[in-house]
Amino acid sequence: MVSVSREDLIRRFLAGERNFSGTDIYLESDLSNLNLSGINMIGTALHELYLEGTNLSGANLSNAGMSMVNLENADLTNANLSGANLFLGYLSNANFTGANLTGANLSSAELKNANFSNANLSGVDFTDSNLHSANLSGTDLSGTIFGNTIMPDGSIQSSH
Repeated sequence: MVSVSREDLIRRFLAGERNFSGTDIYLESDLSNLNLSGINMIGTALHELYLEGTNLSGANLSNAGMSMVNLENADLTNANLSGANLFLGYLSNANFTGANLTGANLSSAELKNANFSNANLSGVDFTDSNLHSANLSGTDLSGTIFGNTIMPDGSIQSSH
């Protein structure tokens, strides 16, 4: 994997580059409140990044390693996060409207007030996650794993 600094990523993105597949973004980089809509980061390592309030609408983050990432208030509308690892992610108030999260790992994630309306959540692992007040309207929940999961209504669900 090729490592990319925050400054290089921003410079290259602003110059029109969108394909950062397979790169490794430096740990603990702060990419908060940026417009990275449409970026392609398939299989990219984004662990422990700060992406609070970042616009990632239409982004391709499939199979990205994003454990312990902060995506609070981020816009992931119509993003592809299929197979992404968001273990221990902080995703409260994130907008996943229309996103594809098929097979993603969202275990132990904080997802309070997240908007998943019309998202594909088939096969997602929500074990030990907090979905309190999240919007799941119109979602595909086939094969979704709930184990000790706090549901939108505050109840705890442990069925697979």
